[in-house]
Amino acid sequence: MPSTKLVIIFVFVLVSVTQSSGASTRNLSTWQQIKCQTEHDCQPLILDSMCLNGRCLCIVNHRMNDNRCEPFLCKLNNECYDWDENMICDSSNGRCRCPSDYQINELDQRCHQLASNMSWFLVVSLLPLILVLLFCLSCTRLALTNTNPRPKPPPYRSMT
Repeated sequence: MPSTKLVIIFVFVLVSVTQSSGASTRNLSTWQQIKCQTEHDCQPLILDSMCLNGRCLCIVNHRMNDNRCEPFLCKLNNECYDWDENMICDSSNGRCRCPSDYQINELDQRCHQLASNMSWFLVVSLLPLILVLLFCLSCTRLALTNTNPRPKPPPYRSMT
């Protein structure tokens, strides 16, 4: 009998969670049909999942198996492309990770280029534009100074 109570409680919790998340009970059997707005909509239903683009998806290094996100070990880089095309397989531990010049973003579970590399790229690419703007500003200032010269002060006269 205790197992029956446990099943009833589990079904009640599952139904109440699906109603609060907007998913219907008939959609629970198909993983791709579980819609979400926040992480809280996915986590009670499926552990190691996240909400991305309105759908519950497995987090990195987890794959869907029997409507559960289960840990996944990779052997080849292309096995990691499901999460991000920049991810690579770390042969030492069989986990997908970002390359050294990228960093994983915890919100969308994707690899993003590190800011220092991106900043250097922006400085180098914008440097010619900055130099041209500085040159134009100095030319404009020079032109304004020459067209409107400052009035000369009156000559100094002594009172004696």
